[in-house]
Amino acid sequence: MLTPSAQHEAWRALAIQTQGLNAVERGVLSCIAEHFRQLAARGYGPGLSYDRLGHHLDVDPVRVKWAVSLLREFGLIGIKPASGQRPNEYLLALPRRLATSLSTAADDELPPFLTR
Repeated sequence: MLTPSAQHEAWRALAIQTQGLNAVERGVLSCIAEHFRQLAARGYGPGLSYDRLGHHLDVDPVRVKWAVSLLREFGLIGIKPASGQRPNEYLLALPRRLATSLSTAADDELPPFLTR
């Protein structure tokens, strides 16, 4: 289920507790939450490319790519593919069992770009 971006802190608090996540995966979740915090505060934020995330987390971008794939598989993020030189857009998501703990749930239907 998609989660409204305004609830990025609540999303992070729930998503980070998912069992089986390693430090890189938790770091990616934190970076995505920080991105949405900056968007809310300033109206813009830096793009979240694998290279930028890898640099911030001090890991190889390939490990970031693997982490993003796992987070998507766990249902913690959605990805709206970008075109050209622009990085992908990350969407906040939670599995249904976790999303019910948020006061305002997002739509039950996934947009077509989130199909697995």
